[in-house]
Amino acid sequence: MDNQQFQQTNINQPSSPIGPIKRGGIKFGLSIAIVVICLVATAVAVYWIKTEPVEQNLVNVSVPKTNKSNVSDNLSGEGIIEQIEFQNVIAYIKVSKNWNYIIIKTAEGEREIANAPIDFEKYMNESKRFSGLTFSPSGRYLIYDITGWEWTGGYVYDLTEEKIVLNATIGAIGFVDNEKFFYACQTPGMGTTGHASIYKTPDFKLIYTADVSKWQQIHCEIKDSDTLRITMSDDARTKFRIIDYSFSTGRENIIQ
Repeated sequence: MDNQQFQQTNINQPSSPIGPIKRGGIKFGLSIAIVVICLVATAVAVYWIKTEPVEQNLVNVSVPKTNKSNVSDNLSGEGIIEQIEFQNVIAYIKVSKNWNYIIIKTAEGEREIANAPIDFEKYMNESKRFSGLTFSPSGRYLIYDITGWEWTGGYVYDLTEEKIVLNATIGAIGFVDNEKFFYACQTPGMGTTGHASIYKTPDFKLIYTADVSKWQQIHCEIKDSDTLRITMSDDARTKFRIIDYSFSTGRENIIQ
C-alpha cells in the first residue's frame, strides 16, 4: 500500500525534460563552482596587491601650481617639488631627507637662499615648509610662503642684493607703481596677527599701517594706480571701516 501511494505521488508530479540530477553530478558541480570562486578570489587579491599604494613615510608638502612651473610627481617626496622661471632665472624648492631648500639658478650657477627641516615631530619649533614661489613683476624679488607649527608667514627676497628684505605675515600682497611700493594685508588667525601695511622699496621701510585692532576681517585691493583700498569688518560683516590710501600723497582717506 505504501509503495502504491508513493508511485501515485510520483505520477502526479510534472515531468522534467532533464530528468533527476544524481548526487555525483551535484558534487561535481559544486567542485567546479568552488574552483571558479578560488580563481576569482586569487585574481582580485593579485590586482589589489599590485594597485594598492604601499604605505610610506611620505613628506607632506603643499605644491601649488604656478605659471611656468614644473612640479614633480615623485611620490617619495624627494627632489624638486616646485619650480618657477622668470627670463633666465629659475627658482625651485628641493626636498631631501626631511629637509627643504630654496635654490636660485642663473647662468652663473646655483645658490641656496633658504633651508629648514620639515620633520615636525622631531623639529617642531624649527620646522618650516616652503611653498608658493612667486617672482615680482620685474623679476627682482622672490616671494615665498612659510608654514610652521600653527603659523604661516612669508618672505620677500631681493635677488639683486641677495638678501631677505621682508619677513611678515602676508596674506594679500602686491607691488605698486613699478615696484616702488609693496603692500601686505593679513586677517588675524591662529598664530598670526592681522595687519594692513605698506612698505617703500627697495629697503622695504614700513611707511604706513592701518589700525586693525578692533576688526576680525581685513581685505586689501588696488582701487587704481595710486590707491589701495583697505576694508575691515567684524566676523559677521555687519560693521565696516573702509580706508583709501594714496601712494602719491602718503595719506589715508576714511570712506566709511
